[in-house]
Amino acid sequence: MFLGEDLEALKAEVGRLQNENREIGQEKALATSQSSETWHDNFGFEETNRQQMQYGARIGQLMRIISHARIVPWPGLTELVAIGHTVTVENPDTGEKKTFRIGSYLTPGADSSVIPYSSPIGRALLKKAKGETVSAKLPAGIRKYKIIEIEL
Repeated sequence: MFLGEDLEALKAEVGRLQNENREIGQEKALATSQSSETWHDNFGFEETNRQQMQYGARIGQLMRIISHARIVPWPGLTELVAIGHTVTVENPDTGEKKTFRIGSYLTPGADSSVIPYSSPIGRALLKKAKGETVSAKLPAGIRKYKIIEIEL
């Protein structure tokens, strides 16, 4: 599931990777033309070949995600946490407050305050109301968060 803006950012990321992959292809052609061998003992050729394989794999992965993507509308109400909402939570044990924006499955270029809905905290917060306390299983252990505010 994606917000429209996140899906467009993902498509732009694919375009950027494709452009970089083309540039690597040009470097590969140059490395090949500068050597009497096509690939044997030609570091430039081998390195650009490796980079092209990595870029190709990542582009393929992102294209598969895009082909299965479903756009969700911006949430209109703030009664329950949904993708696109900004949520302020408080750790009831420490009193520490954090603010997150619940993002799409992938949010290219987003800052660290945007968390995917599929993350442990994102999953715990979805469809919960202001005042509810949720538990999220994180690598550092189980954390509890009380929902203080839900905003668009």
